[in-house]
Amino acid sequence: MYGCFGPQCKDFSLAPNPTISIVDDQIDNIKLLAGLLENQGYSVAYALDAETALQRLHLLPPDLILLDLFMPGTNGLEFCEPIKADPIYQ
Repeated sequence: MYGCFGPQCKDFSLAPNPTISIVDDQIDNIKLLAGLLENQGYSVAYALDAETALQRLHLLPPDLILLDLFMPGTNGLEFCEPIKADPIYQ
């Protein structure tokens, strides 16, 4: 199975409610994804830009990040560079 969003898949994290962070500059995308994920029991955090998401990353480390690659300012690929360089996330 490619991707798993049902209750049977919640064991990917030891947390009672795994947190998924959505990083997207389009609020409608965030609302849609957040509604679907929250209905499945996930906690959802979001940021409208990569800079904000990077600032929040250490405060609330997510179990998964859903990331828009094409955002103004820092794009999704640039967002990944400091995360990949951080030993905490390796």
